[in-house]
Amino acid sequence: MAIEKINLLSWNIHSTKYGITKLMEQILGELVNDHSIDIVILQEAFGNIILESLNSGVNEYVEVICPTKVTEQGIKIFLKKNEYEVCNIEKHERNKLFLINLKKINKEESFNLAAVHLHSKVGNTDRQQMWKNLKIFQLIKNYEISITKNNRTILIGDFNCNPFDMNLLDPYLINVKNSKDYINNLINFPKKKNENQDIWYNPMWNFLGDFDFRKDKNRLIGTYYIHSDNEIPSWNLIDGIILRKDLMESFSYEESFIISKSRKINFLKPFTLKNN
Repeated sequence: MAIEKINLLSWNIHSTKYGITKLMEQILGELVNDHSIDIVILQEAFGNIILESLNSGVNEYVEVICPTKVTEQGIKIFLKKNEYEVCNIEKHERNKLFLINLKKINKEESFNLAAVHLHSKVGNTDRQQMWKNLKIFQLIKNYEISITKNNRTILIGDFNCNPFDMNLLDPYLINVKNSKDYINNLINFPKKKNENQDIWYNPMWNFLGDFDFRKDKNRLIGTYYIHSDNEIPSWNLIDGIILRKDLMESFSYEESFIISKSRKINFLKPFTLKNN
């Protein structure tokens, strides 16, 4: 099933309990208007001022509020006003996972949006990170099976994992593949013993190269840069989008990109080879 065109923006804005800066207010307002964003997914987001910032331009947004006592911080989701009907809302794991089922107003088919801020390697061994993230993946699967009874799911946010990390590739965690042909042809082959066909597609693999052959120009190869003695590569593609099989053909490579600047502010800093 394909879905109508939706422009999504995901960003870990690293705000604090004191809110966001005046500069961030301006940037958010510019980005959602300049790129005609329909759904905004933010991580490490605090405060009501964010909604005011998003509404500073021509578009108007509403925040999706979870009806439980879960504190409204961490992951925040904003929808363009009068465009979507929210059918179900859940938050889990201390705001590491925000699940909503929604559909376009006056449309029948709904889809699931799983907004995440997965556990990172900071303070965790590789195994600890995997075990903590496993619970999040299990909650998403249970949401599909028990709540919405469909797997038309978009998983988006700060993964704290590169596309080639085992947190995403391991068949016993979330089981993400990098080939649509492989996923489509699975049904044509006898199922191997113990093979897990509960899979996802990750289009972010296509952003790993530093040259865009379609546009004949260089491009960013990541969303987070770090230089240290034990971090390779320096650019990490830890933010992104992952899709279930029914939605993977809906992804538009031509219209998807890493935003590196607003009208006035370039987010990229000069490269440094120092550890700090």
